[in-house]
Amino acid sequence: SPDLVPEYSNSANLSFDYWKQIGQWQINLLLEGFYPDLENVFALVETGHDSQGNLLLERVNEDGARVGGFNAEARIAYGKAFNLQGGYTFQKSKYVEPEQWSEDVEAKRRMFRSPDHYGYLNANYYITRQLTASLFGTYTGRMLVQHSAYTLPNGVEMPDSEVETPAFWDLGLKVGYTFKLTDIIKLEVNVGVKNILDSYQNDIDVGAGRDSAYIYGPALPRTYFFGVKFHI
Repeated sequence: SPDLVPEYSNSANLSFDYWKQIGQWQINLLLEGFYPDLENVFALVETGHDSQGNLLLERVNEDGARVGGFNAEARIAYGKAFNLQGGYTFQKSKYVEPEQWSEDVEAKRRMFRSPDHYGYLNANYYITRQLTASLFGTYTGRMLVQHSAYTLPNGVEMPDSEVETPAFWDLGLKVGYTFKLTDIIKLEVNVGVKNILDSYQNDIDVGAGRDSAYIYGPALPRTYFFGVKFHI
């Protein structure tokens, strides 16, 4: 929009950070609350179609939005042999006034592509000096996503809609072994798999009339990989 102005936020945060070491064990706990108050928040609204029938969207300012929640993170480690770290966030994200981005859907205060729950997990185990194993992953909770009007391969036209997505666990595993080539050069060979659970979007549009922006969830389905690294 030619009248678009910057989006600003005023944020309040409160956190508690705790560290403790017991022998070789290290423990860390972080608790945090947050409340950003957004002004002139950005949003997309329909403005019609061009001469080729393409849907036109315009970025405009809405009255504002409120985001509030808390975050918890924990880490535990045993010397240099093992460490485990994870985090979880709960938040609510809503517009001050209901937003109606299309005439085909009801106005809502809930912000798009903003899950109430999400988190992560990372674990590393140094089995020997040469052999290591890693577990990693992210969790994305259910969220509301815009699905703009599209045409099915059989020619049926579908109107604008809103979809509440399923939750996704994107977990991966990696195992690596390091070979000593010289006194200063080492070679690491690793294998693994990403998205072990094959947690992947199952309703991606197809065909020339698809909504190409209707993409959510993990970027890849279950994927196997192999890698080589040189260390100096």
